[in-house]
Amino acid sequence: LWESLTVLIGFTLSIGLRYLYKQLNYRSFSLIKLTTIVILFSFFGANIWYLIDQLLDFAMKWTSLQSVPVNFITYLSFIVFESILLTTYSSLYFTLKLYIDWNTQKEQTDKANLMAQKAQLQLLRYQLNPHFLFNTLSSLRALVRIDSQRAETMITKISEFLRYTLADENRLEVPLSEELEIARLYLDIEKVRFGENLIIKLSIDPLAED
Repeated sequence: LWESLTVLIGFTLSIGLRYLYKQLNYRSFSLIKLTTIVILFSFFGANIWYLIDQLLDFAMKWTSLQSVPVNFITYLSFIVFESILLTTYSSLYFTLKLYIDWNTQKEQTDKANLMAQKAQLQLLRYQLNPHFLFNTLSSLRALVRIDSQRAETMITKISEFLRYTLADENRLEVPLSEELEIARLYLDIEKVRFGENLIIKLSIDPLAED
């Protein structure tokens, strides 16, 4: 019966520690700080365990064979043993929590990478759609006959545009300046096609480009 009560006390304390740990923003703690917190909480928990154990021992009036004399050595051995138990529980708790956090973060990262790849494929579909290629090549064919210099300029712009579009940099973010560059290349191609009929105005703060 006494051993069962002791186990029940320890189980109740572990639930209390779990509640306290849930209140902590442990993700922002360093390993040293988290270890210190675990040791301190386990030490205080062991003292509470010892106090309840002694109170129950006194209240139930156990015989001398069952009752343990109160002295510093007995107290110290009890505290050390129970602190190790609670520290082990706390370590397992945080190990499991950190593993779950790591696994969740990995899933989110994989999901973000997958979404980025889908977005990149979608971008390719938008930028290299058949209408754009057909219209550009048709204009280029016409320019070759009447204005070889403009045709050469257009070929250069198309090659730069395609190089940027097909570049696989696997980046989730790029500077605004790069996005503006691809927009300028696209508009330059359209400018060659439409000439003075296409009027382009850009108003961009240089401080925003990075």
